[in-house]
Amino acid sequence: MIGCFITLLSIIVVQLANVREDLNKIQNVNTPKLNTSLLELPQTSLILDNNEKPIYEYRVPFRKSLDLEEIPHILQQLFIQSEDQFFYQHKGFDLTAITRAFILNAKHNGIEQGGSTITQQLVRNVYLTHEQTYSRKMNELILSYQLEKEFSKDKILETYLNAIYFANQAYGVEAASKTYFAKTVGELSTAEMAFIAAIPNNPTLYDPYKNFEKTKERQERLLSILAQQEVLTNEEAEKGKQEKIVLASPTEYLSYDNYISFVEREMRDLIQSSYSLTDETEVQQKAVEAKVAQVLQKGVKIYTYMDPSTQKNTENALDLLSSKDELQGASVVINHKENSIIALTGGVNYSRGDFHRGFQAVRQPGSTIKPLLSYAPYIERKNSSIYDSVDARTVCFTSTYCPSNYGGQNTELLPLLLLCQNHLTLQLSNY
Repeated sequence: MIGCFITLLSIIVVQLANVREDLNKIQNVNTPKLNTSLLELPQTSLILDNNEKPIYEYRVPFRKSLDLEEIPHILQQLFIQSEDQFFYQHKGFDLTAITRAFILNAKHNGIEQGGSTITQQLVRNVYLTHEQTYSRKMNELILSYQLEKEFSKDKILETYLNAIYFANQAYGVEAASKTYFAKTVGELSTAEMAFIAAIPNNPTLYDPYKNFEKTKERQERLLSILAQQEVLTNEEAEKGKQEKIVLASPTEYLSYDNYISFVEREMRDLIQSSYSLTDETEVQQKAVEAKVAQVLQKGVKIYTYMDPSTQKNTENALDLLSSKDELQGASVVINHKENSIIALTGGVNYSRGDFHRGFQAVRQPGSTIKPLLSYAPYIERKNSSIYDSVDARTVCFTSTYCPSNYGGQNTELLPLLLLCQNHLTLQLSNY
């Protein structure tokens, strides 16, 4: 027994000698201060159509944070019992777990086990890196202690469950639930909760799309842990293991690049104006882009008037031009009752980033503006028919400026059906 103790003590002494350099460095390093604003985690922003349905997600990252009371108790326990059973008792770090990890690391002359609490894992994800050095570990312990003094246990657990990575660009339990089961976390079964809880331990190894069987094996181990801790009965745990797991297909939105490009331009201009920014130089342009990126990490919802059916029909109609002598064009559909743009196209076979003829092509509209400015208002005010005849004589604005018709024609009366006569248009504008 004494021999075992001496052997263990010798291992620890050797290990301390190996990390002496790291420990000396700690004395010369300023421990990072606890910046609580970093716990305001980036969220996914959405662009919505006229029915408030998502048409685009800014997954930078994909996350929707929840309050702790919105996260099922079983799911909370899955992480507590598997990652940090004494979470509600310790002060940010667990000395027993650290000692156990230290002894294991000493035996292997390296870092094999972390002994990290939930608080430490949160600190590592938000404040530090995953570098495996003792100096980083010391900073992690100090910041964890500070975090526990600043926030309640429930707040730390809530932030942790919203922060951790679940593979496939999903951060937090709600994003994981949407990604793998197309449900909110409150709609998951116990088996499904255990399945997503299996992922963060090693998101690469337990990626459900690539390593389904390994994820399922860990899910069953987690259910056994809950049964051992009497969170679930043995029968409930066994039922969860037997439940068939059916993954949802990755979410794919229809492409509305024509309309989204316009929305992004409007959003950029609005943000630039709101923060009194200019974009005359490259440095100023980068500042605007940085502010836009910052806003898009706030989980904003961008409401639009886009009607999906009208948008697709408009795009298809314009794309018919693609087979006719490489013609190009653009179109806009307006709901005049609501003064809203419900569809917009930027060109034939338009893709995001292309030149958008719908709002970037600053050109004279020519005769295409006549129905909007002259004919439609006249018909509305006079309750006229397109077959009614109207005075179409020459109109002079000054003694020297008298616009003429194309071809030099001059007629006293013309039906509204002949819409492109300049004289007719100018006469209508006088009504």
